[in-house]
Amino acid sequence: MTIVDVGTPPDDFERWEAHLVRFHDFAKLSKQKGIDCTRSPKFTCAGHSWTLQIHPGGWKTSSDGWVAMFLYHQGLGSVSKIKFNFHVKDGSHESRARTTTGLVVEPNGFEGDGYTNFAMRADLLNLCVGTTLIVEVRMKVLEQDSFFVPQNPSSNALHTFLGETPNIVFEAGGNQKRRNTRSSLDPATAEFRGHESVLENHAPQLLKIISREKGSNKARVLIPTVKPEIFRHVLRYAYGGELPKDALEKHSKEIVEAASHYAMPQLKLTAEAWFVQTAQINEDTLEGHLIFSRNNNLALLKEAAVDFIVKSGFDTDGLSDKAQISLSGDIQRATNEAARLDKFCKMRVNELRKRLEEKGLDIGGSKKQMIDALREAAKSD
Repeated sequence: MTIVDVGTPPDDFERWEAHLVRFHDFAKLSKQKGIDCTRSPKFTCAGHSWTLQIHPGGWKTSSDGWVAMFLYHQGLGSVSKIKFNFHVKDGSHESRARTTTGLVVEPNGFEGDGYTNFAMRADLLNLCVGTTLIVEVRMKVLEQDSFFVPQNPSSNALHTFLGETPNIVFEAGGNQKRRNTRSSLDPATAEFRGHESVLENHAPQLLKIISREKGSNKARVLIPTVKPEIFRHVLRYAYGGELPKDALEKHSKEIVEAASHYAMPQLKLTAEAWFVQTAQINEDTLEGHLIFSRNNNLALLKEAAVDFIVKSGFDTDGLSDKAQISLSGDIQRATNEAARLDKFCKMRVNELRKRLEEKGLDIGGSKKQMIDALREAAKSD
């Protein structure tokens, strides 16, 4: 629909966009409750692609005689929080308007929301223009959001070691086999110094590989599998520092691997969020992403991969056993109509992690584990 502004709208003016969806021969649409539905072709509104789905006989949980209506996000796009409503048009004026707020649309995301009891079917039949039910879908972007990034648990670490002398030496990079024969660091190796009291609380896995130097009160930690530039960021995070944006953009995958290896879940999820934003998921890269997500327990990356499979209709039979095992029912859950309407199942990984962190619960599990944790927590709320 075309909107003409006369003058300059104020900054807080509600910038609604609208799209008309017409269901022709509405009375003849199949109406078996909980089964029959009709979905519109894709349309673009508020910068995203959508489909409108109507259940003339109602959804499984609808009251008898009621029509269910749902809006589904169908494309890629920036993270947004959308407010939308449905208005049925009867040719002379609008009637039967319903509004909902807080639909979150994420990159690669498949998200939907709506009403199991939108309107009585008899009322909608009376509102048809001829034989056509006309639904105006209005929406506006409430806010642009960003990927969920967990709080650094080491944010106050600096206070714990002020005045202490570093008592650990890290050697990152280089060749493990040459360490006993060389007298100085090779060019691919760098030394870093740290405090055991800090790492004990914020990177305990690093301390498990400490070997005491003979005749010295310092501990030497060998990090042969991590490049110095990557380990520098790992150590920085352990001390409560924020990682530079350029480091996350260039090295997010390597930081994920290092954080996963040294059991630093918040760092891993922070780097994963950046990796998913820049990762190209297509037929050529899908398998590698699935295996990477499985090896490092990356729920956000797996969600993005499943989204690609569902939306593109990609045939997973051609994937290796490792890649197929990593899916383990995710596609079925993503396409299950009942799951989309379930309070917890329809949440995206970002939303699940936000809610779990608010409750002080583990945010590093699989999507299923996070859903189960929220269900359990809800019982005591």
